[in-house]
Amino acid sequence: MNGLIHFTSQLFLVFLGSCTGSQSTNNKEVNEPIKTHNAAKKESQLLAKDSISQSTDGSFWYYIPTLKQAMPNGCFIILDPHANAKLPVTLYKNLAQSYGFVLVASAKIQNGMPFSQTRILANQLIETVTKSFDNGLNINLLGLSGGARVAFDVATEENGNVDVVYSGAAGNSNNFPFRMLGFAGQSDMNYSELLAFDQSLPKDGHHFLIETNEKHAWPSVENMELAFLWALSKNHLRPKFYFEKKEKRYQSAKRQTFLWQKVNQLELIQLLCKFDSTSFLGQSDLNRIKSTQPYLENNRKRQDILKEEIKAREYYSTAFFEKNLTWWKIEVQKLRMKSQPEIEAMNQRLLGYFSLAAYSIVHNAVKANDFEGALRILDIYELADPENSEYAFMRAVCLCHQSRQEDALIHLTKAYRLGFQDLSRLNSETCFQSYSNNPLFEKLKFSISKNAQ
Repeated sequence: MNGLIHFTSQLFLVFLGSCTGSQSTNNKEVNEPIKTHNAAKKESQLLAKDSISQSTDGSFWYYIPTLKQAMPNGCFIILDPHANAKLPVTLYKNLAQSYGFVLVASAKIQNGMPFSQTRILANQLIETVTKSFDNGLNINLLGLSGGARVAFDVATEENGNVDVVYSGAAGNSNNFPFRMLGFAGQSDMNYSELLAFDQSLPKDGHHFLIETNEKHAWPSVENMELAFLWALSKNHLRPKFYFEKKEKRYQSAKRQTFLWQKVNQLELIQLLCKFDSTSFLGQSDLNRIKSTQPYLENNRKRQDILKEEIKAREYYSTAFFEKNLTWWKIEVQKLRMKSQPEIEAMNQRLLGYFSLAAYSIVHNAVKANDFEGALRILDIYELADPENSEYAFMRAVCLCHQSRQEDALIHLTKAYRLGFQDLSRLNSETCFQSYSNNPLFEKLKFSISKNAQ
């Protein structure tokens, strides 16, 4: 299976998200101290409905829990691929309060930046957290997709001073001086890459991959709680509630009916017990399950599905340039049909692959001024990922370059309605500069700025 997954990863690496590129940003040093835990209670009274805060310069969002003890239990520095900092902080705020963790999310680091730039910005956040808590906190970099790739890069530069929790994308090496916890969603188009990365690493406890049934997105609160448990297990002093929560997750794992999830969750509890030097009571149960025929058959079936997915991706990679839109409509319709859970998950990954591949092809076509070619691929993009604002925005860009202002504004409006919020990107598109006196365009710019808030 190792070779199979490795092959999958290598074959489609060109379409995987990355954080390299030429997009520029302000490299001004940002070392604004976060309000310390002593100020957190006052702040929560001032912001009674929402204690999430933004730095005065807008470079990050953060949440500091109210605590009985003197210091928080740790910190997650969060890297969203689109610099949507408020979203994950809002999503995980209650977990942070429950587990006593500080959350700090970058509003600057995003896909398209070179690693030389993201390192500077991430190190500034690490320095900000370090300065804000005199005794220091255990810091974990938490990244999704391109943000995960930044987390691996920064943690490697930090040489073991921070650990990494990642989802949606993996590292590009198998020799890391830090601990790692990963999330691999069965409906994530990068699922096979994440499995390949897991298989490439030594089984020495420095890495663990949690498999879920989720998509290419931030993990659910229920699943992310495992990352908070994992982070807390590494502390030298662990509060009583840590052992209570670990026991609760252990009992939940024992009740799990899906064998692959049950084994995966029991193995994570086993790792936590290794970290906190307690006995793992589920060893005999784990050994028994892994030797049963249903479990072995499930593993074989999953390998067969990965082989099928490899063949499908090879076929579809050429179909982008050979098949017409009618053919693609039929293919997408077939992939959306109900089937067995494992097949449905594979089909979701293929649809995600269509979206990611189309994104790459379109951007390359636009760079080459092939706007007709880009528009053709955007039709496929929309079929595969109709709720994604990117295809509508890029269609507006192509139409703008073709001097089709009315059509461009129609699709820019659609991008806004689908949630497009990158005002700086809109402003940087030179083709829209001639629209500056258009009332609809100015109204859209205002509305898009509101989307970002």
